[in-house]
Amino acid sequence: MKSLKFMAMTFLTGFFLVGCAGPSSFVDNTWSERPQNVKVVFAEPAIGNPDDLADDLPEFKDNFSDWYKATWTANLDKASHQKVAFTMEKVDASAISAETVKLGDKDFEAPKFAEMGSDADVYLVINNAWLGRESEETQTVQGNLASESQQAVPGSGVSISNYFKAKCTYAFYDVKANKIVAYGAVEGKAQYQFAVSKGDWEFAVGDLVDKVVAKTPILPW
Repeated sequence: MKSLKFMAMTFLTGFFLVGCAGPSSFVDNTWSERPQNVKVVFAEPAIGNPDDLADDLPEFKDNFSDWYKATWTANLDKASHQKVAFTMEKVDASAISAETVKLGDKDFEAPKFAEMGSDADVYLVINNAWLGRESEETQTVQGNLASESQQAVPGSGVSISNYFKAKCTYAFYDVKANKIVAYGAVEGKAQYQFAVSKGDWEFAVGDLVDKVVAKTPILPW
């Protein structure tokens, strides 16, 4: 595994800035009934550092979407306590368009699938999926770090924390009501010290899934 720092990529930055200045997600308060089944569609995720993929998930370096699909499904089942039946399918990026909605006081491009049918109560559309390393700066008392995974910038009072992140934009659609019922742009992250591990990939995606389904009727409470 590579121990060199991988600085934040600019890819997809515009999609996630909305979360910095306002809410990062929205759930329609009229969506209160737990769906019996949900179909999840997603386009091929982008990988920030292919070397990490080759090191940590070598068996999936040529078919990463298979790992992504299985990991999402396992975490959805866990979050819903298996009270919702999930199916998940990779689709061509050209099949996902955008619907402009409001997220706080800003316009947000919610992903929309072109072929939502009656085979599910709800569709979950995932777009702009990205996984990779990013660093975050935090102000600290000089020389006093919160954890071993932070690195001090000499003389600055700033520490840098290293994270492996999974990001996406998403939207839930109620098929019967023919309307969008939840959407957002979120990220899951795992903090690491020197090198990224397979467990960081798994934790980051699990954290991402939890944030996507948060405050929705998919949760069993």
